[in-house]
Amino acid sequence: MKKYMVAFIAIVMFAPVSIQANSDDDKQLELERRLEQLQNEVNEIRQSLESPRDNLESKYVSKVIDQVKSNWFFPEDLDVKSDDFLKVAIKITRDGTIADREIVSSSGNDEFNLYALECISKSLPLPPMPVEIKKKFTDLELRFRPSQN
Repeated sequence: MKKYMVAFIAIVMFAPVSIQANSDDDKQLELERRLEQLQNEVNEIRQSLESPRDNLESKYVSKVIDQVKSNWFFPEDLDVKSDDFLKVAIKITRDGTIADREIVSSSGNDEFNLYALECISKSLPLPPMPVEIKKKFTDLELRFRPSQN
């Protein structure tokens, strides 16, 4: 009877270790499957970001920003601080017209804000959107700082 008790105790004591090992293996496999799934999702997102249409839209936005930057000069007597910062949201139609513009974040300096809005007006007409871009509008947020020139 003692032999059977020792064998039974040994089986009971080591059983949880093997069950735990299987559980750890299952967890490891599940983590590996989830990691692979996440890597696939990241790759899909990267591919969508690198699509030709998005690349074309990025080039268009860069062209608009360059055109606005080319008009970003302001008088030396304009009282600005180095940390003045302004964000303006614009909505550009297919033909390059600005359908809407709004100050998203004011610099707190009214003269600086007005000059930035004037800079946008001086940049008109903006280039029309390429026909490959099927959107009706392009929304863009322009940021202005004194040191942009």
